[in-house]
Amino acid sequence: MRADDFDRWADRKRLTTRQRRLLLQHLDGPLDDFSVEDVEEAARALGFLARFARRIWRFFSGLF
Repeated sequence: MRADDFDRWADRKRLTTRQRRLLLQHLDGPLDDFSVEDVEEAARALGFLARFARRIWRFFSGLF
């Protein structure tokens, strides 16, 4: 995936700058080495982790 393709894809998904940065860090390599499917899979994995972290945070905040 080229950088301009990634930007268009991220715009369609309405990713924030922070989300884009996290996704690029998660891919851990040159963007050209990854396909659209790889990027979408990484985005789903990060979304799952974010939802899981929010649930844990809510659980522990409710204890105090």
